[in-house]
Amino acid sequence: MSIPNTTALGDPLSVHKGGVPSLSVHKGGVPSLSAHKGVSPLCPQGGCPFSLCPQGGVPSLSTRGGCPLSAHKRGIPSLSTRGRCPQYRFYGCPRDEYPQYNYTGGSPLCPQGGGVSPLCPQGGVSPLCPQGGGPLSAHKRGIPSSLSTRGCPSLSTRGGVPSLSTRGPAAPAPCGPRTHVAFLKTHKAGGSSVLNVLHRFGQRRRLRFALPRRYQFGYPRPFRAERVKGFRPRGPPFDIICHHMRFDRAEVQRVMPNDSFYFSIIRDPATLAESAFSYYRSITPAFRNAPSLQSFLESPERFYKAGIRGNHYAKNLQWFDFGLPPVSDADSLASALDTLDQTFSMVLVAEHFDESMVLLREALCWPEEAITSFIHNGRAAEDVPKLSPAQSQRLRLWNDLDWALYVHINRSFWQRVRAFGVARMESEVSRLRQRREEASRRCLQGGGPIPAPAITDGRLRPFQPPGRARIMGYQLRPGLSGEERERCAQMATPELQYKDILDRWQFGNGTGME
Repeated sequence: MSIPNTTALGDPLSVHKGGVPSLSVHKGGVPSLSAHKGVSPLCPQGGCPFSLCPQGGVPSLSTRGGCPLSAHKRGIPSLSTRGRCPQYRFYGCPRDEYPQYNYTGGSPLCPQGGGVSPLCPQGGVSPLCPQGGGPLSAHKRGIPSSLSTRGCPSLSTRGGVPSLSTRGPAAPAPCGPRTHVAFLKTHKAGGSSVLNVLHRFGQRRRLRFALPRRYQFGYPRPFRAERVKGFRPRGPPFDIICHHMRFDRAEVQRVMPNDSFYFSIIRDPATLAESAFSYYRSITPAFRNAPSLQSFLESPERFYKAGIRGNHYAKNLQWFDFGLPPVSDADSLASALDTLDQTFSMVLVAEHFDESMVLLREALCWPEEAITSFIHNGRAAEDVPKLSPAQSQRLRLWNDLDWALYVHINRSFWQRVRAFGVARMESEVSRLRQRREEASRRCLQGGGPIPAPAITDGRLRPFQPPGRARIMGYQLRPGLSGEERERCAQMATPELQYKDILDRWQFGNGTGME
């Protein structure tokens, strides 16, 4: 696997303004972990402005901010304290990030002082190396040089200034599956395939879904908790939310537990825009009034008018789905992307779907079979036009905010792949594809997708939008029985029918009373 050079995508922000963590040195050679725009090296998912001290601010190995650390006789901080620190919390982080570190007493850098250390939350495991690692080793000059033992980010020094480096991938540590999951299903970005994974995982473990009363949460209006079927203020929380919405973080937090894992998926705005033109043409005035995609591209302003119902599909659709605000300059763009980073622990990339699912599986600590899935809501290959380079460039320019978002997410995505380990990624992707091929041969008539009219079982026939987009689906192989047929049917069931299954399973007669 070759890691793409993400700088070749173009950089909508300068590196300095984009929120890149840096390492600075206090007087006396004491290293500190600081960050631009709230991104902390202690939060590898990005965008977590941590504070180890109640005053808030930037985590530091110095004694500033009310965090009394004892010091080496040469002025180098050690991981011990004398006395007791006041209450320590991780201020400003999404509530799904390291919730176990909200504790009182002792020093957050010293597990012996009482409580759990964010540098060693499992007794020697560091969030800079969540898969494993050990105590701090020391550079020969007395400056801490490593936050782990193998395969983890380390503090090396050049000219006395520490910097983060990586020696290789670490082996995964034992963990338990996360069952509180919030998935923002963006439009035309591969979300239907992710949805099937979430549906099956939740149903098999009898988790509680936050379901829309129909099939979307009042879209395109912003999400509101009251649109969740069965929601009651101060009622029992839900485990999984995953259907179409226009995201509103505060409202979703009313529905989901504090430790929920937030993630989403994006796609190159060029191919997404082509897909949206085909799929939503009948309900989007800007598309409907254009004789063809090429005509639209030649003069999009001629057909597009902001604010008209349905036209949100025609420009910066992903930015709209994320609920991000309008931007007027580089600073407001950087602020919007920082907000996204602080909310979502992970954003998948549709063009690298299998790699995305491997990273998601590790983040959620789910078994390999949980992410084995068929591709859903796809078109017949002959119905997907190949865009020319000029068309792709025009679509990206037209969807400029989506392109800035895509470049930003792509960069962090490949950083994750590098941290995961390229060789390990290649191996896991190969196993995932092999499991998918085996499931296709075992479950599906013809071994793959077929046109919807050829599917005799209406429970497996996908919705067909008005217009020319033909959505493919699956027919089960004859002769399946028992548990095998049930497993195959779950993998082949389209999202609308699966939502209805979950609704009946969770609410019984559909009255809305559980």
